[in-house]
Amino acid sequence: MQDATPRPALTDVAVVAADRRVRESLASVLAATGRVQVVWTAADQRAALACVALRRPTVVVLDARADGSGGSELLRSLREQAPGARILVVEWDGAGDLSLAAEAADGVLDASALPGALFAALGVPATD
Repeated sequence: MQDATPRPALTDVAVVAADRRVRESLASVLAATGRVQVVWTAADQRAALACVALRRPTVVVLDARADGSGGSELLRSLREQAPGARILVVEWDGAGDLSLAAEAADGVLDASALPGALFAALGVPATD
């Protein structure tokens, strides 16, 4: 007999980070929650903009170092291309423009507080 309990809807998330290890780590941690579907990972601005155009993710997790400008240029472009998406910026040791991130992003997460801060921002329970 199958369990008839409805499952919560998955949150579609795109991960944008220039460093492959960061992309893969964030995607793996998010997927492990069972509440998030990573629909795309992108290494650069071109791929990130293609992702939001094609996949329309609910949330974009953006490494502040993704575009070499501290994320500011890419953040502006993502906001224009996907005005309805929640954009969460991961900040690494002051690498990004926090004033812009605070203004244009829906959240700025301290990398030292990951993954807990990311789970909290997405409203998903932490994995065991």
